[in-house]
Amino acid sequence: CPECRGDLIMMDGCPTCYAGCGWSKCG
Repeated sequence: CPECRGDLIMMDGCPTCYAGCGWSKCG
């Protein structure tokens, strides 16, 4: 996935890039 281009949302307790591909920034 490319880097985050949108706001982060909490998904499964992890800040996740929603706009784009839903790439998780966890860990």
